[in-house]
Amino acid sequence: MTVRNNDVLFNAAQVGFVAGGYTFTFPVGLTSAEAAPNVAAAEVFATALDAAIANDATISQGSGAPIAAPTGAQIAESQAKSALVQALSQAVFASRTGVDLVPGDYAGIVASLVVVYTAVVANFQFT
Repeated sequence: MTVRNNDVLFNAAQVGFVAGGYTFTFPVGLTSAEAAPNVAAAEVFATALDAAIANDATISQGSGAPIAAPTGAQIAESQAKSALVQALSQAVFASRTGVDLVPGDYAGIVASLVVVYTAVVANFQFT
C-alpha cells in the first residue's frame, strides 16, 4: 500500500475527480469494467495532488493516515480541507474527460489547485 501525505485529501481528490467526470451525465447501467478507466485516472490524479501538498499535521499523522483521536477542531479542519479539495477537483474535471493515466499530464492542474488550496486554507477560521 502506498503511503500518502494526507489520506483525507487523497480521498477527497479521488471523489472530486470522479464526481466531476460524471457532472453532466451519469451513465445509468454503468458496469465496473466501464468505470475502471475513470477510477484509475482518479487515483493517478489524486496521487499527483497528494504529492504536491506536504503532510499536514493538523489533519493527519506522519504516515498520512488520519489522526487517530482527533479533537473537535481537528475534525472541523479536516472536513473543511477535504471539502475544499473535493470541490476544486470536481470543478476542474466537470469540464474535462478523465481517463489520462500519465501523472505528469496533471502537473498544471495540480499546481493551480495547490495555489488556490493554499490561499483558501490560509483564510480558514477554527476557533
